[in-house]
Amino acid sequence: MTDFGPHDLLLDLTNANLVRGLVWSTLSINEDWVIPTLQHIAIKCLAGSLGRTLRRTPVTGEKVPNACFQVLSLIGTKEAGASLLTISYTTANKTILKRIRSGLESMSAAQGMAIDDLIEKSVPDLGLDEKGIARVITDTGVAELSLDDKHTVKMKWQPGAGIGEQPPELKVLVEDFSKAAASERNRLESLLVSLRKWSIYDFHQRCVMGPLTSWFSIRLLWEVNALNGDSFIGLPSRDGAGIFVTPNGIREVQDGFVRIWHPVESDISEVRELRQMMTSLNVRQPIRQVWREVFLPDKVEIDTELYSNRFAGHIINFRQFYALARMRKWSGGFLSGSWDGGQVSTTIKVFPEFGVQAEWSLAMLDVDDKNLIQDLCTTSRVVFMPIDDHSRSPLPISGIPKVVFSETFRDLSLFVTICNVATDPIWLERFANVSQLSQYWETISHGRLDEVVTQRSELISFLITRGEFDDRIKLSGRHVMASGSFGTYFIDLLTANVRMDPPGKWISLNTTGLKKKQDLWEGNWLATPIDDDEILNQILFRSHLLANDHQITDRSILRQIRDN
Repeated sequence: MTDFGPHDLLLDLTNANLVRGLVWSTLSINEDWVIPTLQHIAIKCLAGSLGRTLRRTPVTGEKVPNACFQVLSLIGTKEAGASLLTISYTTANKTILKRIRSGLESMSAAQGMAIDDLIEKSVPDLGLDEKGIARVITDTGVAELSLDDKHTVKMKWQPGAGIGEQPPELKVLVEDFSKAAASERNRLESLLVSLRKWSIYDFHQRCVMGPLTSWFSIRLLWEVNALNGDSFIGLPSRDGAGIFVTPNGIREVQDGFVRIWHPVESDISEVRELRQMMTSLNVRQPIRQVWREVFLPDKVEIDTELYSNRFAGHIINFRQFYALARMRKWSGGFLSGSWDGGQVSTTIKVFPEFGVQAEWSLAMLDVDDKNLIQDLCTTSRVVFMPIDDHSRSPLPISGIPKVVFSETFRDLSLFVTICNVATDPIWLERFANVSQLSQYWETISHGRLDEVVTQRSELISFLITRGEFDDRIKLSGRHVMASGSFGTYFIDLLTANVRMDPPGKWISLNTTGLKKKQDLWEGNWLATPIDDDEILNQILFRSHLLANDHQITDRSILRQIRDN
Protein backbone atom coordinates (compact mmCIF):
# COMPACT_ATOMS: atom_id res chain seq x y z
CA MET A 1 0.00 0.00 0.00
CA THR A 2 1.35 3.45 -0.95
CA ASP A 3 0.14 7.02 -0.47
CA PHE A 4 -1.51 6.66 -3.87
CA GLY A 5 -3.30 3.39 -3.12
CA PRO A 6 -2.32 -0.27 -3.69
CA HIS A 7 0.70 -0.74 -5.95
CA ASP A 8 1.47 -4.10 -7.59
CA LEU A 9 5.01 -3.22 -8.73
CA LEU A 10 6.79 -2.68 -5.42
CA LEU A 11 8.96 -5.71 -6.18
CA ASP A 12 10.96 -5.14 -9.37
CA LEU A 13 14.47 -5.29 -10.78
CA THR A 14 15.50 -1.98 -9.18
CA ASN A 15 14.96 -3.15 -5.63
CA ALA A 16 15.71 -6.88 -5.79
CA ASN A 17 18.81 -6.44 -3.63
CA LEU A 18 16.76 -4.55 -1.05
CA VAL A 19 14.25 -7.40 -1.00
CA ARG A 20 17.06 -9.92 -0.46
CA GLY A 21 18.22 -7.92 2.51
CA LEU A 22 14.71 -7.78 3.94
CA VAL A 23 14.37 -11.55 3.45
CA TRP A 24 17.55 -12.15 5.46
CA SER A 25 16.39 -9.74 8.16
CA THR A 26 13.41 -11.99 8.93
CA LEU A 27 15.78 -14.43 10.68
CA SER A 28 15.56 -12.19 13.73
CA ILE A 29 11.76 -11.92 13.61
CA ASN A 30 9.71 -14.53 15.45
CA GLU A 31 6.27 -13.90 13.95
CA ASP A 32 3.70 -16.19 12.30
CA TRP A 33 3.68 -14.16 9.08
CA VAL A 34 7.38 -14.73 8.27
CA ILE A 35 7.26 -18.23 6.76
CA PRO A 36 4.15 -17.75 4.54
CA THR A 37 5.55 -14.40 3.35
CA LEU A 38 8.87 -15.97 2.34
CA GLN A 39 6.99 -18.77 0.56
CA HIS A 40 4.82 -16.25 -1.31
CA ILE A 41 7.84 -14.18 -2.42
CA ALA A 42 9.76 -17.24 -3.63
CA ILE A 43 6.83 -18.63 -5.63
CA LYS A 44 6.08 -15.27 -7.24
CA CYS A 45 9.70 -14.70 -8.26
CA LEU A 46 10.04 -18.21 -9.66
CA ALA A 47 6.87 -17.75 -11.71
CA GLY A 48 8.32 -14.52 -13.08
CA SER A 49 11.43 -16.40 -14.25
CA LEU A 50 9.58 -18.92 -16.45
CA GLY A 51 9.57 -16.71 -19.54
CA ARG A 52 6.05 -15.46 -18.90
CA THR A 53 5.19 -11.81 -18.23
CA LEU A 54 3.74 -11.30 -14.77
CA ARG A 55 2.90 -7.68 -14.10
CA ARG A 56 2.83 -8.13 -10.36
CA THR A 57 6.29 -9.68 -10.13
CA PRO A 58 8.61 -8.69 -12.98
CA VAL A 59 11.71 -9.88 -11.06
CA THR A 60 13.66 -12.48 -13.01
CA GLY A 61 16.57 -14.54 -11.83
CA GLU A 62 17.09 -16.67 -8.74
CA LYS A 63 18.75 -14.42 -6.15
CA VAL A 64 15.61 -13.49 -4.22
CA PRO A 65 14.09 -17.01 -4.11
CA ASN A 66 17.51 -18.45 -3.16
CA ALA A 67 17.59 -16.11 -0.18
CA CYS A 68 14.12 -17.36 0.78
CA PHE A 69 15.31 -21.00 0.60
CA GLN A 70 18.34 -20.31 2.78
CA VAL A 71 16.39 -18.40 5.40
CA LEU A 72 13.67 -21.06 5.57
CA SER A 73 16.28 -23.79 6.03
CA LEU A 74 17.92 -21.79 8.83
CA ILE A 75 14.56 -21.24 10.54
CA GLY A 76 14.39 -25.03 10.50
CA THR A 77 10.89 -25.54 11.91
CA LYS A 78 8.27 -28.02 10.73
CA GLU A 79 6.38 -25.17 9.06
CA ALA A 80 9.55 -23.99 7.26
CA GLY A 81 10.13 -27.51 5.91
CA ALA A 82 6.53 -27.68 4.68
CA SER A 83 7.00 -24.30 2.98
CA LEU A 84 10.12 -25.48 1.12
CA LEU A 85 8.24 -28.57 -0.01
CA THR A 86 5.34 -26.46 -1.31
CA ILE A 87 7.73 -24.21 -3.26
CA SER A 88 9.36 -27.27 -4.87
CA TYR A 89 6.05 -28.25 -6.51
CA THR A 90 5.79 -24.90 -8.32
CA THR A 91 8.91 -25.25 -10.49
CA ALA A 92 10.62 -27.71 -12.82
CA ASN A 93 13.94 -25.84 -12.81
CA LYS A 94 16.64 -28.38 -11.98
CA THR A 95 18.95 -25.84 -10.35
CA ILE A 96 16.18 -24.49 -8.13
CA LEU A 97 15.10 -27.99 -7.13
CA LYS A 98 18.69 -28.86 -6.19
CA ARG A 99 18.91 -25.78 -3.97
CA ILE A 100 15.61 -26.58 -2.27
CA ARG A 101 16.82 -30.12 -1.76
CA SER A 102 20.06 -28.74 -0.30
CA GLY A 103 18.04 -26.62 2.13
CA LEU A 104 16.02 -29.64 3.24
CA GLU A 105 19.22 -31.67 3.65
CA SER A 106 20.71 -28.95 5.87
CA MET A 107 17.58 -28.99 8.02
CA SER A 108 17.57 -32.79 8.27
CA ALA A 109 21.27 -32.90 9.19
CA ALA A 110 20.75 -30.27 11.90
CA GLN A 111 17.92 -32.34 13.36
CA GLY A 112 19.74 -35.67 12.99
CA MET A 113 17.23 -37.40 10.71
CA ALA A 114 16.93 -38.59 7.11
CA ILE A 115 15.55 -36.07 4.63
CA ASP A 116 12.50 -38.24 3.84
CA ASP A 117 11.70 -38.40 7.56
CA LEU A 118 12.00 -34.61 7.78
CA ILE A 119 9.67 -34.12 4.82
CA GLU A 120 7.02 -36.44 6.28
CA LYS A 121 7.22 -34.82 9.70
CA SER A 122 6.85 -31.40 8.05
CA VAL A 123 3.40 -32.24 6.68
CA PRO A 124 0.90 -30.01 8.57
CA ASP A 125 -2.10 -31.66 10.28
CA LEU A 126 -4.40 -28.62 9.66
CA GLY A 127 -6.54 -29.70 12.61
CA LEU A 128 -8.25 -32.34 10.48
CA ASP A 129 -10.18 -35.29 11.85
CA GLU A 130 -10.24 -38.73 10.21
CA LYS A 131 -13.02 -37.59 7.84
CA GLY A 132 -10.88 -34.73 6.52
CA ILE A 133 -12.87 -32.01 8.32
CA ALA A 134 -11.53 -29.18 10.49
CA ARG A 135 -13.66 -26.89 12.68
CA VAL A 136 -12.54 -23.28 13.01
CA ILE A 137 -14.23 -21.26 15.76
CA THR A 138 -14.29 -17.47 15.29
CA ASP A 139 -15.95 -14.59 17.12
CA THR A 140 -18.78 -14.50 14.58
CA GLY A 141 -19.41 -18.20 13.91
CA VAL A 142 -17.98 -21.62 13.17
CA ALA A 143 -16.49 -22.70 9.85
CA GLU A 144 -16.18 -26.35 8.80
CA LEU A 145 -13.40 -26.85 6.27
CA SER A 146 -13.33 -30.12 4.34
CA LEU A 147 -10.94 -31.43 1.71
CA ASP A 148 -11.80 -32.76 -1.71
CA ASP A 149 -9.73 -34.24 -4.54
CA LYS A 150 -9.80 -31.21 -6.87
CA HIS A 151 -7.17 -29.13 -5.00
CA THR A 152 -9.95 -27.08 -3.43
CA VAL A 153 -11.44 -26.78 0.03
CA LYS A 154 -15.13 -26.66 0.79
CA MET A 155 -16.29 -24.40 3.61
CA LYS A 156 -19.56 -24.65 5.51
CA TRP A 157 -20.26 -21.51 7.54
CA GLN A 158 -22.45 -21.55 10.64
CA PRO A 159 -23.02 -17.93 11.79
CA GLY A 160 -23.20 -17.24 15.48
CA ALA A 161 -25.36 -14.74 17.32
CA GLY A 162 -25.81 -11.34 15.69
CA ILE A 163 -24.65 -10.63 12.13
CA GLY A 164 -22.33 -13.62 11.94
CA GLU A 165 -20.22 -12.33 9.05
CA GLN A 166 -17.29 -14.40 7.88
CA PRO A 167 -14.01 -12.88 9.13
CA PRO A 168 -11.54 -11.99 6.33
CA GLU A 169 -8.84 -14.29 7.76
CA LEU A 170 -11.00 -17.29 6.78
CA LYS A 171 -10.20 -16.66 3.11
CA VAL A 172 -6.47 -16.85 3.88
CA LEU A 173 -7.04 -20.04 5.89
CA VAL A 174 -8.91 -21.66 3.00
CA GLU A 175 -6.04 -20.79 0.64
CA ASP A 176 -3.54 -22.32 3.08
CA PHE A 177 -5.63 -25.50 3.28
CA SER A 178 -5.78 -25.75 -0.51
CA LYS A 179 -2.01 -25.27 -0.92
CA ALA A 180 -1.20 -27.82 1.79
CA ALA A 181 -3.58 -30.41 0.32
CA ALA A 182 -2.26 -29.90 -3.23
CA SER A 183 1.35 -30.21 -2.02
CA GLU A 184 0.66 -33.43 -0.14
CA ARG A 185 -1.23 -34.94 -3.06
CA ASN A 186 1.70 -34.08 -5.36
CA ARG A 187 4.17 -35.55 -2.89
CA LEU A 188 2.31 -38.84 -2.71
CA GLU A 189 2.03 -39.04 -6.49
CA SER A 190 5.76 -38.42 -6.80
CA LEU A 191 6.30 -41.54 -4.66
CA LEU A 192 5.13 -43.60 -7.64
CA VAL A 193 8.61 -43.01 -9.07
CA SER A 194 10.50 -43.47 -5.85
CA LEU A 195 12.38 -46.11 -3.87
CA ARG A 196 10.87 -44.89 -0.57
CA LYS A 197 9.67 -47.56 1.84
CA TRP A 198 8.59 -47.66 5.48
CA SER A 199 8.52 -50.16 8.30
CA ILE A 200 5.02 -51.34 9.21
CA TYR A 201 4.96 -49.17 12.33
CA ASP A 202 6.32 -45.99 10.69
CA PHE A 203 3.92 -46.36 7.77
CA HIS A 204 0.94 -46.62 10.10
CA GLN A 205 2.01 -43.64 12.21
CA ARG A 206 2.92 -41.28 9.36
CA CYS A 207 0.77 -42.32 6.42
CA VAL A 208 -2.32 -43.89 7.98
CA MET A 209 -2.73 -41.82 11.15
CA GLY A 210 -1.34 -38.49 9.93
CA PRO A 211 -4.43 -36.24 9.56
CA LEU A 212 -3.62 -34.72 6.15
CA THR A 213 -1.62 -37.60 4.67
CA SER A 214 -4.23 -40.20 5.65
CA TRP A 215 -6.92 -38.33 3.69
CA PHE A 216 -5.09 -39.51 0.58
CA SER A 217 -3.12 -42.59 1.66
CA ILE A 218 -5.99 -44.76 2.93
CA ARG A 219 -7.46 -44.65 -0.58
CA LEU A 220 -4.24 -45.67 -2.28
CA LEU A 221 -2.90 -49.17 -2.81
CA TRP A 222 0.35 -50.19 -1.15
CA GLU A 223 2.74 -53.07 -1.69
CA VAL A 224 3.51 -54.96 1.53
CA ASN A 225 6.57 -57.19 1.88
CA ALA A 226 6.62 -59.17 5.12
CA LEU A 227 9.88 -60.37 6.66
CA ASN A 228 8.63 -63.96 6.34
CA GLY A 229 8.67 -63.59 2.53
CA ASP A 230 4.92 -63.02 2.09
CA SER A 231 3.91 -60.11 -0.16
CA PHE A 232 0.61 -58.62 -1.29
CA ILE A 233 -1.10 -55.38 -2.35
CA GLY A 234 -3.86 -53.77 -0.32
CA LEU A 235 -5.58 -50.75 1.21
CA PRO A 236 -4.36 -49.73 4.69
CA SER A 237 -6.78 -49.76 7.62
CA ARG A 238 -6.93 -47.40 10.60
CA ASP A 239 -7.86 -50.34 12.83
CA GLY A 240 -4.21 -51.10 13.57
CA ALA A 241 -0.67 -51.21 12.22
CA GLY A 242 -0.14 -53.83 9.53
CA ILE A 243 -3.83 -54.37 8.71
CA PHE A 244 -4.70 -54.19 4.98
CA VAL A 245 -7.75 -54.90 2.84
CA THR A 246 -6.91 -57.09 -0.17
CA PRO A 247 -8.98 -58.79 -2.92
CA ASN A 248 -8.68 -61.97 -0.84
CA GLY A 249 -9.85 -60.44 2.43
CA ILE A 250 -8.16 -58.83 5.44
CA ARG A 251 -4.41 -59.41 5.78
CA GLU A 252 -2.32 -58.57 8.85
CA VAL A 253 1.46 -58.26 9.03
CA GLN A 254 3.56 -57.72 12.14
CA ASP A 255 6.98 -57.02 10.61
CA GLY A 256 7.90 -55.92 7.13
CA PHE A 257 8.12 -52.98 4.76
CA VAL A 258 5.58 -50.94 2.79
CA ARG A 259 5.97 -48.97 -0.43
CA ILE A 260 3.45 -47.39 -2.79
CA TRP A 261 2.22 -49.69 -5.54
CA HIS A 262 2.59 -48.91 -9.24
CA PRO A 263 0.53 -50.98 -11.72
CA VAL A 264 3.57 -51.51 -13.98
CA GLU A 265 4.88 -53.91 -11.31
CA SER A 266 1.86 -56.26 -11.64
CA ASP A 267 0.43 -58.37 -14.43
CA ILE A 268 -2.88 -57.38 -15.99
CA SER A 269 -4.90 -60.05 -14.16
CA GLU A 270 -3.80 -58.72 -10.77
CA VAL A 271 -4.48 -55.13 -11.85
CA ARG A 272 -8.02 -56.03 -12.93
CA GLU A 273 -8.61 -57.83 -9.65
CA LEU A 274 -7.55 -54.70 -7.75
CA ARG A 275 -9.78 -52.52 -9.94
CA GLN A 276 -12.72 -54.72 -9.11
CA MET A 277 -11.96 -54.51 -5.40
CA MET A 278 -11.74 -50.70 -5.47
CA THR A 279 -15.03 -50.53 -7.34
CA SER A 280 -16.83 -52.87 -4.91
CA LEU A 281 -15.55 -50.80 -1.96
CA ASN A 282 -16.63 -47.53 -3.64
CA VAL A 283 -13.16 -46.04 -3.21
CA ARG A 284 -12.42 -42.87 -5.17
CA GLN A 285 -8.66 -42.59 -5.48
CA PRO A 286 -7.10 -39.12 -5.06
CA ILE A 287 -4.56 -39.84 -7.80
CA ARG A 288 -4.83 -42.06 -10.83
CA GLN A 289 -3.28 -45.29 -9.63
CA VAL A 290 -5.31 -48.44 -10.26
CA TRP A 291 -6.34 -47.06 -13.69
CA ARG A 292 -2.94 -45.51 -14.41
CA GLU A 293 -1.70 -46.06 -17.97
CA VAL A 294 1.21 -48.46 -18.22
CA PHE A 295 3.86 -48.43 -20.94
CA LEU A 296 6.50 -51.11 -21.51
CA PRO A 297 9.29 -51.31 -24.13
CA ASP A 298 8.14 -52.94 -27.37
CA LYS A 299 10.22 -55.18 -29.63
CA VAL A 300 11.33 -52.32 -31.88
CA GLU A 301 12.66 -50.34 -28.91
CA ILE A 302 14.48 -53.34 -27.50
CA ASP A 303 16.04 -53.99 -30.92
CA THR A 304 17.12 -50.37 -31.47
CA GLU A 305 18.28 -50.51 -27.84
CA LEU A 306 19.37 -46.90 -27.28
CA TYR A 307 16.37 -44.78 -28.32
CA SER A 308 12.63 -44.85 -28.99
CA ASN A 309 10.65 -43.30 -31.84
CA ARG A 310 7.25 -44.26 -30.40
CA PHE A 311 6.25 -40.60 -29.94
CA ALA A 312 8.31 -39.17 -32.80
CA GLY A 313 6.91 -37.43 -35.87
CA HIS A 314 3.98 -35.67 -34.18
CA ILE A 315 3.00 -32.03 -34.71
CA ILE A 316 2.04 -30.28 -31.48
CA ASN A 317 1.29 -26.77 -30.26
CA PHE A 318 4.53 -25.67 -28.63
CA ARG A 319 3.15 -23.09 -26.19
CA GLN A 320 0.53 -25.50 -24.89
CA PHE A 321 3.16 -28.22 -24.57
CA TYR A 322 5.63 -25.94 -22.79
CA ALA A 323 3.11 -25.06 -20.07
CA LEU A 324 2.00 -28.69 -19.64
CA ALA A 325 5.60 -29.94 -19.55
CA ARG A 326 6.41 -27.58 -16.67
CA MET A 327 3.45 -28.98 -14.74
CA ARG A 328 4.84 -32.50 -15.28
CA LYS A 329 8.34 -31.50 -14.08
CA TRP A 330 10.07 -31.43 -17.50
CA SER A 331 12.68 -28.71 -17.93
CA GLY A 332 14.36 -27.13 -20.95
CA GLY A 333 12.83 -27.64 -24.37
CA PHE A 334 12.35 -23.94 -25.21
CA LEU A 335 12.13 -23.20 -28.94
CA SER A 336 12.55 -19.85 -30.68
CA GLY A 337 13.59 -18.57 -34.07
CA SER A 338 15.15 -15.48 -32.44
CA TRP A 339 18.65 -16.96 -32.32
CA ASP A 340 20.77 -19.48 -34.22
CA GLY A 341 20.09 -22.99 -32.97
CA GLY A 342 16.83 -21.98 -31.27
CA GLN A 343 14.83 -24.04 -33.77
CA VAL A 344 15.80 -27.31 -32.04
CA SER A 345 15.85 -28.21 -28.38
CA THR A 346 15.65 -31.03 -25.84
CA THR A 347 13.28 -31.28 -22.90
CA ILE A 348 14.43 -33.27 -19.88
CA LYS A 349 12.86 -35.04 -16.91
CA VAL A 350 15.15 -36.18 -14.10
CA PHE A 351 14.61 -39.26 -11.94
CA PRO A 352 17.23 -38.60 -9.24
CA GLU A 353 16.69 -41.73 -7.15
CA PHE A 354 17.40 -43.89 -10.20
CA GLY A 355 20.29 -41.79 -11.56
CA VAL A 356 18.51 -41.43 -14.91
CA GLN A 357 17.07 -38.61 -16.98
CA ALA A 358 14.76 -38.84 -20.00
CA GLU A 359 15.50 -36.55 -22.97
CA TRP A 360 12.98 -35.79 -25.74
CA SER A 361 14.04 -33.91 -28.86
CA LEU A 362 11.86 -31.17 -30.43
CA ALA A 363 12.15 -28.92 -33.49
CA MET A 364 10.17 -25.96 -34.81
CA LEU A 365 7.89 -26.79 -37.74
CA ASP A 366 9.13 -25.06 -40.86
CA VAL A 367 5.98 -23.78 -42.58
CA ASP A 368 5.87 -21.17 -45.35
CA ASP A 369 2.19 -20.28 -44.85
CA LYS A 370 2.17 -16.84 -43.17
CA ASN A 371 -1.41 -17.35 -41.99
CA LEU A 372 -0.22 -20.18 -39.78
CA ILE A 373 0.46 -18.02 -36.73
CA GLN A 374 0.34 -20.86 -34.23
CA ASP A 375 3.72 -21.94 -32.85
CA LEU A 376 4.01 -25.55 -33.96
CA CYS A 377 6.80 -28.02 -33.41
CA THR A 378 7.60 -31.60 -34.35
CA THR A 379 8.63 -34.34 -31.94
CA SER A 380 11.56 -36.70 -32.30
CA ARG A 381 13.20 -39.57 -30.42
CA VAL A 382 13.51 -40.06 -26.67
CA VAL A 383 16.65 -41.38 -24.99
CA PHE A 384 17.62 -42.14 -21.40
CA MET A 385 20.91 -40.74 -20.09
CA PRO A 386 22.83 -41.05 -16.82
CA ILE A 387 22.45 -37.89 -14.74
CA ASP A 388 25.39 -35.48 -15.14
CA ASP A 389 27.19 -37.85 -17.50
CA HIS A 390 29.43 -35.71 -19.73
CA SER A 391 30.16 -38.58 -22.11
CA ARG A 392 26.57 -38.31 -23.41
CA SER A 393 26.20 -42.07 -23.86
CA PRO A 394 22.54 -43.23 -23.92
CA LEU A 395 21.53 -46.09 -21.64
CA PRO A 396 20.06 -49.30 -23.09
CA ILE A 397 16.28 -49.20 -22.90
CA SER A 398 16.18 -52.78 -21.66
CA GLY A 399 18.02 -51.66 -18.51
CA ILE A 400 15.76 -48.73 -17.62
CA PRO A 401 13.62 -49.40 -14.49
CA LYS A 402 10.07 -50.25 -15.53
CA VAL A 403 8.50 -47.47 -13.47
CA VAL A 404 10.83 -44.84 -14.98
CA PHE A 405 10.11 -46.00 -18.53
CA SER A 406 6.34 -46.16 -17.94
CA GLU A 407 6.05 -42.73 -16.29
CA THR A 408 8.22 -41.12 -18.99
CA PHE A 409 6.07 -42.53 -21.77
CA ARG A 410 2.88 -41.70 -19.88
CA ASP A 411 3.97 -38.04 -19.89
CA LEU A 412 4.81 -38.17 -23.60
CA SER A 413 1.42 -39.72 -24.30
CA LEU A 414 -0.29 -36.85 -22.47
CA PHE A 415 1.79 -34.24 -24.33
CA VAL A 416 1.13 -35.73 -27.76
CA THR A 417 -2.61 -36.28 -27.31
CA ILE A 418 -3.44 -33.05 -25.47
CA CYS A 419 -1.24 -30.68 -27.51
CA ASN A 420 -1.77 -32.37 -30.88
CA VAL A 421 -2.90 -30.23 -33.83
CA ALA A 422 -5.25 -33.05 -34.81
CA THR A 423 -7.55 -32.28 -31.85
CA ASP A 424 -9.25 -29.57 -33.95
CA PRO A 425 -10.21 -30.81 -37.45
CA ILE A 426 -12.06 -27.55 -38.22
CA TRP A 427 -8.83 -25.62 -37.64
CA LEU A 428 -6.91 -28.08 -39.80
CA GLU A 429 -9.36 -27.58 -42.69
CA ARG A 430 -8.28 -23.91 -42.85
CA PHE A 431 -4.74 -25.03 -43.64
CA ALA A 432 -5.46 -27.91 -45.99
CA ASN A 433 -2.93 -26.39 -48.41
CA VAL A 434 -0.09 -26.96 -45.93
CA SER A 435 1.26 -30.35 -46.95
CA GLN A 436 2.84 -31.20 -43.57
CA LEU A 437 -0.48 -30.72 -41.75
CA SER A 438 -2.65 -32.55 -44.27
CA GLN A 439 -0.26 -35.50 -44.36
CA TYR A 440 -0.10 -35.62 -40.57
CA TRP A 441 -3.90 -35.51 -40.26
CA GLU A 442 -4.15 -38.43 -42.66
CA THR A 443 -1.60 -40.38 -40.61
CA ILE A 444 -3.05 -39.64 -37.17
CA SER A 445 -6.58 -40.57 -38.22
CA HIS A 446 -5.53 -44.03 -39.41
CA GLY A 447 -4.04 -45.89 -36.52
CA ARG A 448 -1.29 -43.84 -34.84
CA LEU A 449 -1.04 -44.15 -31.06
CA ASP A 450 -3.08 -47.35 -30.88
CA GLU A 451 -1.75 -47.99 -27.36
CA VAL A 452 -3.41 -44.81 -26.06
CA VAL A 453 -6.67 -45.68 -27.80
CA THR A 454 -6.66 -49.19 -26.32
CA GLN A 455 -6.14 -47.96 -22.75
CA ARG A 456 -8.90 -45.36 -23.01
CA SER A 457 -11.20 -47.93 -24.60
CA GLU A 458 -10.64 -50.34 -21.70
CA LEU A 459 -11.54 -47.69 -19.12
CA ILE A 460 -14.67 -46.55 -20.96
CA SER A 461 -15.74 -50.17 -21.51
CA PHE A 462 -15.43 -50.75 -17.75
CA LEU A 463 -17.53 -47.67 -17.00
CA ILE A 464 -20.22 -48.73 -19.49
CA THR A 465 -20.33 -52.20 -17.94
CA ARG A 466 -20.64 -50.61 -14.52
CA GLY A 467 -23.70 -48.67 -15.66
CA GLU A 468 -22.13 -45.21 -15.56
CA PHE A 469 -23.69 -44.48 -18.98
CA ASP A 470 -27.14 -45.17 -20.30
CA ASP A 471 -27.66 -47.36 -23.38
CA ARG A 472 -27.31 -44.38 -25.75
CA ILE A 473 -23.53 -44.44 -25.32
CA LYS A 474 -21.49 -47.36 -26.70
CA LEU A 475 -18.01 -48.18 -27.92
CA SER A 476 -17.57 -48.51 -31.68
CA GLY A 477 -14.02 -49.31 -32.76
CA ARG A 478 -11.83 -46.23 -32.24
CA HIS A 479 -14.85 -44.15 -31.24
CA VAL A 480 -17.44 -43.64 -28.53
CA MET A 481 -20.84 -43.60 -30.22
CA ALA A 482 -23.48 -41.33 -28.66
CA SER A 483 -27.02 -41.59 -30.01
CA GLY A 484 -28.81 -38.28 -29.55
CA SER A 485 -32.21 -36.99 -30.60
CA PHE A 486 -30.85 -35.17 -33.68
CA GLY A 487 -28.34 -37.75 -34.89
CA THR A 488 -25.54 -40.11 -33.99
CA TYR A 489 -22.18 -38.75 -32.89
CA PHE A 490 -18.79 -40.49 -33.07
CA ILE A 491 -16.18 -39.18 -30.59
CA ASP A 492 -12.63 -40.17 -31.52
CA LEU A 493 -10.81 -41.96 -28.68
CA LEU A 494 -7.48 -40.36 -29.57
CA THR A 495 -8.40 -36.72 -30.18
CA ALA A 496 -11.98 -36.32 -28.79
CA ASN A 497 -12.99 -34.95 -32.22
CA VAL A 498 -16.71 -35.30 -32.98
CA ARG A 499 -18.21 -36.45 -36.28
CA MET A 500 -21.98 -36.36 -36.78
CA ASP A 501 -23.77 -39.04 -38.79
CA PRO A 502 -25.61 -38.15 -40.94
CA PRO A 503 -24.01 -36.46 -42.86
CA GLY A 504 -20.52 -37.32 -41.60
CA LYS A 505 -19.25 -33.80 -40.95
CA TRP A 506 -17.00 -32.72 -38.08
CA ILE A 507 -18.41 -30.59 -35.28
CA SER A 508 -16.25 -28.03 -33.45
CA LEU A 509 -17.08 -28.20 -29.75
CA ASN A 510 -15.80 -25.45 -27.49
CA THR A 511 -17.13 -26.58 -24.12
CA THR A 512 -15.25 -24.00 -22.03
CA GLY A 513 -18.32 -21.92 -21.27
CA LEU A 514 -20.62 -24.84 -20.60
CA LYS A 515 -21.54 -26.32 -17.25
CA LYS A 516 -18.49 -27.61 -15.37
CA LYS A 517 -17.67 -31.15 -16.43
CA GLN A 518 -17.30 -32.46 -12.91
CA ASP A 519 -20.85 -31.36 -12.04
CA LEU A 520 -22.21 -33.93 -14.51
CA TRP A 521 -20.45 -36.76 -12.73
CA GLU A 522 -21.01 -35.82 -9.06
CA GLY A 523 -20.96 -39.03 -7.06
CA ASN A 524 -19.51 -41.09 -9.93
CA TRP A 525 -15.96 -42.02 -11.02
CA LEU A 526 -15.37 -43.48 -7.57
CA ALA A 527 -12.28 -45.38 -8.64
CA THR A 528 -11.27 -43.50 -11.77
CA PRO A 529 -9.82 -39.99 -11.31
CA ILE A 530 -8.88 -38.62 -14.74
CA ASP A 531 -7.94 -35.05 -13.97
CA ASP A 532 -4.56 -35.19 -15.73
CA ASP A 533 -5.91 -36.45 -19.07
CA GLU A 534 -7.85 -33.58 -20.58
CA ILE A 535 -8.64 -35.48 -23.79
CA LEU A 536 -10.26 -38.34 -21.85
CA ASN A 537 -12.18 -35.74 -19.86
CA GLN A 538 -13.43 -34.26 -23.12
CA ILE A 539 -14.42 -37.67 -24.51
CA LEU A 540 -16.52 -38.48 -21.45
CA PHE A 541 -18.08 -35.04 -21.25
CA ARG A 542 -18.90 -34.84 -24.95
CA SER A 543 -20.40 -38.33 -24.91
CA HIS A 544 -22.82 -37.33 -22.16
CA LEU A 545 -23.52 -33.93 -23.72
CA LEU A 546 -24.32 -35.26 -27.21
CA ALA A 547 -26.35 -38.22 -26.00
CA ASN A 548 -28.58 -35.53 -24.46
CA ASP A 549 -28.39 -33.13 -27.40
CA HIS A 550 -32.01 -32.09 -26.89
CA GLN A 551 -30.86 -30.29 -23.71
CA ILE A 552 -28.08 -28.29 -25.40
CA THR A 553 -28.63 -24.52 -25.27
CA ASP A 554 -25.29 -23.29 -26.63
CA ARG A 555 -26.10 -21.55 -29.94
CA SER A 556 -22.83 -22.30 -31.74
CA ILE A 557 -23.18 -26.04 -31.08
CA LEU A 558 -26.88 -26.09 -31.98
CA ARG A 559 -26.18 -24.22 -35.23
CA GLN A 560 -23.65 -26.85 -36.33
CA ILE A 561 -25.98 -29.71 -35.43
CA ARG A 562 -28.93 -28.16 -37.30
CA ASP A 563 -26.78 -27.26 -40.33
CA ASN A 564 -25.64 -30.87 -40.50
